Amino acid sequence: MSLLEREKDTICAIATPVGPGGIGIVRISGADASKILKNVFKPKRNITDFESHRLYYGHVQDPHSHEIIDECMAVLMRAPHSYTREDVVELQSHSGHAVLKRILDLAIAQGARLAEPGEFTKRAFINGRIDLAQAEALMDLINAQTEEERRLAVSTLMGKEDSETERIRNVLLELLAHLEVAIDFPDEDVEILDEGHLASRLENDVLTPIRQLIQSYEQGRILREGALVVFGGRPNVGKSSIFNAILGMGRVIVSPIPGTTRDIIEEAVDIEGLRIVLVDTAGIRAKEKVGEDTGVDIVEAQGIELSLSRLKDANLVLVVFDLSEDLKDEDFEVFSYLPEDAPFLVVFNKADLVDDPEGRFKKMEEVLASMFPSYANKRGSILVSAQTGLGLKELKKALFKAIIGEEGSTLKRHGFIPNLRQKECLERAFAFAERAKEGLDKGRPLEVVAMDVRDVLRAFEEVTGRGIEGDLLDKIFSNFCLGK
Repeated sequence: MSLLEREKDTICAIATPVGPGGIGIVRISGADASKILKNVFKPKRNITDFESHRLYYGHVQDPHSHEIIDECMAVLMRAPHSYTREDVVELQSHSGHAVLKRILDLAIAQGARLAEPGEFTKRAFINGRIDLAQAEALMDLINAQTEEERRLAVSTLMGKEDSETERIRNVLLELLAHLEVAIDFPDEDVEILDEGHLASRLENDVLTPIRQLIQSYEQGRILREGALVVFGGRPNVGKSSIFNAILGMGRVIVSPIPGTTRDIIEEAVDIEGLRIVLVDTAGIRAKEKVGEDTGVDIVEAQGIELSLSRLKDANLVLVVFDLSEDLKDEDFEVFSYLPEDAPFLVVFNKADLVDDPEGRFKKMEEVLASMFPSYANKRGSILVSAQTGLGLKELKKALFKAIIGEEGSTLKRHGFIPNLRQKECLERAFAFAERAKEGLDKGRPLEVVAMDVRDVLRAFEEVTGRGIEGDLLDKIFSNFCLGK
């Protein structure tokens, strides 16, 4: 069967998760959807035809044996006013596996075939209801675990006609049209093309917004996948206690014995709608002590090495100090392991053990600032007590601000933030746009510049799926769940 024939098939799938629940849905899409509805669903009241977008109560029934399968609510959504822009039927029954499987079998017996993963959404894309970026955002929305992930997905899903990507595409089409006219009518007395103005538009209306979209990728990745926050500090400063306090549970063993934490412990937490993966680590000791006869055994030494490797991966490092003790060499050791320009937040713990915590806090800040020029690059300093809860609320807010930035979420500035595939398309488009601008600046033939602008347009349109290869589409939509 050809690809075109498969796309004309009527398809069906169970659209709700497997397992007990209040409702289960079998979805059918295609030219035969309404016929299948009439054959397998018997409404409670006699009707001559099903109205679009109206719920009907009745029973799913085997058309041959007349056996009742389950009571059901049914709805027909006629094309083009449906998710796929085809006729779509949803049969809403009880959610038992046997019930849903039997309804699915009836639909297949009536001529539908089982949908492939993501095939309903693929049809929505092919039929022009959504673009590829929106389809990917829909998958992000289905997988969203936090409020920020949800907001990011919805912002892309909702924005189409007025989106940044659509504006850039319209500019490229306009510029290409001017170039084509200038190429087709070279002998006209009137100057058709102002090459300086064209170069300016490429810079301001194409290169600059594409650059901003590429730069927004990292924050979008954090919003989608979560941020990695790694604790750093010498043994027994209370890293594990703060870790447990943020989580709100005793996830890590805590004791006054230095070196209690020997392995890396990771837990995800939702802070102000942002998914943050907290990483508790073994206390970092001075280099000369690791592996020597100082009470640091080989297991703890390996834990310290793991801790140092995780510091390099962190989106943010929480550098923890013990406010109740004077600063030691091992306190300073953590700064030598931080990657250059690594973002870090300073936490002074055990404020409950100090008579004047605010005064001591300021003095320790002054000492650290005088010894480490990089200390000025910190994302903030917080005074806390993991024991009493002092400062924990402020610490969570500081975590969010340090990761997202001073201006808050990128969503306030962009409705669209690219994923990795889209970022790679944007980077290719940006490179072609730079070449086109260089061609205008150096007076290259307009035919060459026009070829570069077409390359920009082709690479850029891959973001939203225009002209994209079928195999790549299959790969993208295969990541979707059945029934969607």
